[in-house]
Amino acid sequence: MKFSKIGKNIKAVVTVEVEGFFVERLINLLKNNGVDVWDVKVLGIGDISFNIESKDFKKILPYVKKSKCKAKVISKRGIYFEVFKYRKRRIALYMLILVTVVYIVTSSFIWHIEIEGNEKVNIQSINKLLREYKMVPGTLKKKISKGNLSDYLRANIYEAAWVGVDIVGTTMKITIKEKIISKEEDRSIKGDIIATKDAVITRIVASTGTALYKEGSFVKSGDILIAGVDKNGLTGETRVHASGVTRGIVEYKFSKEYKEKNIIKEKTGKSMFGVGVGINNKEFILKCLPKKYKYDITSKVKMFRFLGINISIIFNTYEEYIVKDIVNTKDSLIIQGEQEVDLFLNQILTSGSNVKDKNVEIENTNDGIIYKVTVSVEENIGEFLETGDK
Repeated sequence: MKFSKIGKNIKAVVTVEVEGFFVERLINLLKNNGVDVWDVKVLGIGDISFNIESKDFKKILPYVKKSKCKAKVISKRGIYFEVFKYRKRRIALYMLILVTVVYIVTSSFIWHIEIEGNEKVNIQSINKLLREYKMVPGTLKKKISKGNLSDYLRANIYEAAWVGVDIVGTTMKITIKEKIISKEEDRSIKGDIIATKDAVITRIVASTGTALYKEGSFVKSGDILIAGVDKNGLTGETRVHASGVTRGIVEYKFSKEYKEKNIIKEKTGKSMFGVGVGINNKEFILKCLPKKYKYDITSKVKMFRFLGINISIIFNTYEEYIVKDIVNTKDSLIIQGEQEVDLFLNQILTSGSNVKDKNVEIENTNDGIIYKVTVSVEENIGEFLETGDK
């Protein structure tokens, strides 16, 4: 059965039985007048059945009378008839509405938390951090900031190199990638976390050490964000291995000129081969190429030394091309700019970074446009720098 027939069976279909001496004429009349008939079966002499859409039943009655036949409906099926059958059962309708509302409401909350990737960190410690953050089963999804929760867990779990938070249905999935700490790279190494880029701080949390800036502060590349210093009151300061979360807004700029008229090379698919000989620094190339064509040359060279002379055999491939002038519209130039900005973003965006704002400026020139974009990206801006203290 064709897909369209399956769709009709789902919607509303009636099976009609027709009796008379001119049933073949009836079928022809229906098809000639645009009434779709299928699954025609012969039940006996002058007795057939067929399927039609329920909306076409009244249409066939004049043709039934014209062909001197009798028609009756012997079965009905489809969603329409099922719904019509239960139209007076209000309690079932109310229950359906209630179940739908309950489903929609309950699906707006987190009911299950899955944690994976933790081998060094025990699950009890992670659950304790989640409770302190007020992230428990029954929390409304709208109140959850996945980025803030990820930063909080990363700042408070030293063994975590990265923490990912994702929500699938009513389940929150927390994925932890733990650090690989070697003997040379452990917390015994003293140092600070410094800014790798000019940025405005959006989050700074010191796990060990002392944060020197607050959220909203502007920092320059090389500034110390978290000093590897612990203050112990009367006992003074102790040098430590600084660690924590340092995130900020970094501004990136993209600017490129696109011209309406461009000259491109289009290869014709034709190629020729040439051979040459090189002796010391001199080359003798044998080529017989029509001067009216242009070629891209690819060379392969095999060298050897004979009687103190450097000899090379040169194999050249000449690929013919023609020069074309391409005229672009302003809209096509804008599309080119958008595509290159997407490639630019793919290069600068790293795991955990996200675009906060993108400002596009298009400047018209005499022969094209200048496409300018300023992108604000929130990302990690800190890097550990060893101070050499012991």
